Amino acid sequence: MSNIDKQALRADALEATGGSWVRESGEGWEAICCDDDQGNAGFIIAEFQGENATANRKFVQSANPATVLALLDELEAAEKRIAELGTLAFNPALLDVI
Repeated sequence: MSNIDKQALRADALEATGGSWVRESGEGWEAICCDDDQGNAGFIIAEFQGENATANRKFVQSANPATVLALLDELEAAEKRIAELGTLAFNPALLDVI
């Protein structure tokens, strides 16, 4: 499979600021803040400057903790299903159970 440490990524996502991550901007900069004033003590989660500020902000904003956790759940479900199908391929008698 991949070299992604899924457990570490899940732990990081669970520890990161939750809530909706929203766009803030000013002259020459873009930032992501939590829309919950209680989240992250109202501070900026990430700030972006430079030529690719908007594109980088959009990507990081879309890769928020909730999205990462959902993707990990989908990946784990797919891996489980692949393992189940692999078992069926080596044991055709199990096909009658499905």
